[in-house]
Amino acid sequence: MNRRWQACSWGMAGLALAAAAALAGPGTAQAGTGPSKIASGPGAGRAAPGRTGPNRIAADLPSPGKDNELYGVAALSAGDAWAVGSYQTGPSGSLNLIEHWNGRTWKLVHSPDLGGPAGDDTLYSVTAVSARNIWAVGYYDDGDIDHPQPLIEHWNGARWTVAPGPDPGGAAGVTTLFGVTAVSAQNIWAVGYYGQTSGNQTLVEHWNGSVWAVVPSPESGLLSGVAASSRRNAWAVGYYWPEQPTVPNTLVEHWNGATWKVVPSPNRPGPGDPNLLTGAAVTSARNAWAVGYYANAPLGEGAEQTLIEHWNGQAWKIAPSPNPGGSAADNSLHGVTAVSPTDAWAVGYYSRGGDHTIIEHWNGHAWHAVQSPDPAGSSGFNDLNSVAAASARDAWAAGGAISAIALHWNGHAWKG
Repeated sequence: MNRRWQACSWGMAGLALAAAAALAGPGTAQAGTGPSKIASGPGAGRAAPGRTGPNRIAADLPSPGKDNELYGVAALSAGDAWAVGSYQTGPSGSLNLIEHWNGRTWKLVHSPDLGGPAGDDTLYSVTAVSARNIWAVGYYDDGDIDHPQPLIEHWNGARWTVAPGPDPGGAAGVTTLFGVTAVSAQNIWAVGYYGQTSGNQTLVEHWNGSVWAVVPSPESGLLSGVAASSRRNAWAVGYYWPEQPTVPNTLVEHWNGATWKVVPSPNRPGPGDPNLLTGAAVTSARNAWAVGYYANAPLGEGAEQTLIEHWNGQAWKIAPSPNPGGSAADNSLHGVTAVSPTDAWAVGYYSRGGDHTIIEHWNGHAWHAVQSPDPAGSSGFNDLNSVAAASARDAWAAGGAISAIALHWNGHAWKG
């Protein structure tokens, strides 16, 4: 399992440490939502350059340190995409990782780090309004892993800068943002959680074109992904811990233009088994997706299996999804994007003699596993955390663990 989601299965007590150590999350947290998710890009997508050898990804996708991992991706067009995450340069601590696709190659782009030499900076999600208006969210800490603080950064077409935002956890608590999505330049949502001595609470923040402000959200727990199709239709997904059983259950909240409300969401297969949602996508009031994973036995005894849920305008229902690694291996989904009601992608990984990429496609009738490369080799770490589509012929999936990974869909095949 990748670093982002590793601690999510261990219960609410582990959330502060998980976020601060860049272990808890995103996607899918989901990135690449909002306009960049459903836009029709100009022309067909461009396949990534050919790569050869076990380290081929390193030559084309910058990996500036060790443990390079991309958690979020957003795609505007065939020549304009962004990916965000983190990397390490020493035995501890992390720095922001931001990379840009210009139509020919991925290049590193400098971004501020607030954590300092002994601290951590990680960006979990990114969304694109336009080529000159990109937002990324995550967290930073100054070396005290028990007190991560929210991090919001903005691209204005020339540089990345830090944007002030609320920190409801305060100096003695924890606050982390895992997902961001844009409806317009004046309507952007970010989600995560904050914690204080009294417990942990879902967190929703909103940008109105001038300032970021906290918007009340129900339920204790964590929101890991957000997607919106209009100013009156946004979805946030994650998980919470009920009193009984004390294992994570799916959590879905909806924005109707006035308030955030919890909407019932199913869990599988039994009351003692964890269920977590990590990413969301939406195209209309009658078509939304949430992805994640569940354990096929009580906590600590079973393997993770893919979980996909669909909103049909009336209720959330589980959609059957493949598990390429089989029932005895971990299979989890971290990100999802939707181009139309008959075209959606979900990404993640499965473990069997190494971590292998999972890419699944919705064709309007069923989810099917699609062949995808393992850039780090068959025994390496090939974890996909996020997916975004500029059009039906142009999509990116991003991840990593040791070296950063970006796979491209050109309308016919995924290339790495």
